[in-house]
Amino acid sequence: MSSKVGVVILHYGSVSNTIECLQSVFALDYPLFEIIVVDNSLHPADRTALKELFPGVTLLSTLENLGYAEGNNQGIAYAIKHDCAYVLLLNNDTVIAKDLLIHFVQTAQTHPNVGCLGAKIFYYDEPITLWHAGGFLHSKTLRLYHKGYKEIDLANEYNHITEIEYACGCAIFVTKEVIETVGTLSKEFFLIWEEVDWCWRIRKAGYSCLFVPQAKVWHKISCGFQGGNRGSLWHYFYSRNRLIFLNQHLSKKQKRAFYCFQFPKELFSLFFYAFHPRITKTTRLLHRAALTGIFDYYRGLLGPCPHKNFR
Repeated sequence: MSSKVGVVILHYGSVSNTIECLQSVFALDYPLFEIIVVDNSLHPADRTALKELFPGVTLLSTLENLGYAEGNNQGIAYAIKHDCAYVLLLNNDTVIAKDLLIHFVQTAQTHPNVGCLGAKIFYYDEPITLWHAGGFLHSKTLRLYHKGYKEIDLANEYNHITEIEYACGCAIFVTKEVIETVGTLSKEFFLIWEEVDWCWRIRKAGYSCLFVPQAKVWHKISCGFQGGNRGSLWHYFYSRNRLIFLNQHLSKKQKRAFYCFQFPKELFSLFFYAFHPRITKTTRLLHRAALTGIFDYYRGLLGPCPHKNFR
């Protein structure tokens, strides 16, 4: 008998994105799954539309925008309570292949030590161009990077199941055992770096994190961000939450190296681009958002962004 999968979709932003995502989920050829939509948008019209179009979907409504981490945690808790052996977290700005769950479940069952699985992710508007073929942390800069980024997926380089450091949060598959052992996403991140922290905790607990190239996803890339991908809000959360992650997971030796050598160079660059009069206004604003995120980290302002001008 097939193991039940809870498919958790966090709705925020465009309801048309969520509708297209749900249509692709309903086309799945896996026999046993439950769809849980967590409505983080706070728009009654969105809830009404989703209920009318998809009456078989479980719709959980939040009383506030809980962010990616805590919003997904609501869906994870529901899935585990309702006997799901696995949970797939899916961004609402994605479209998935119909055999996605088959490949994820088969891989999980043939790799007994697996904790989380990541998909091969393409650009939605460029269906054979890769966006993500496994996530890693650069050993020198301590910044995140994706293998396969912007490569045309015609060769066999990314066609094998491989160990990765983290799976992208727009389509991450985890086991019930891992959730019960390691816990869920840390809400202090709110969004960005939270799935990296989760994967690090999963791997520290002795589980593996695998890239499954047969599991394919097409992603519209940060449609939920106001200001778009790599806008001020993205820069704020990336800079702030990176420090949360590094201070939780780096060794003492790595922290000394980072704060003595890498971090001072980064701060100098941020201040230069944030305030130099010959730099464009847009670039200055992005770098000021990053600096604000760093300052907020040291002020202990975690969770949602408190600055209205970044929203």
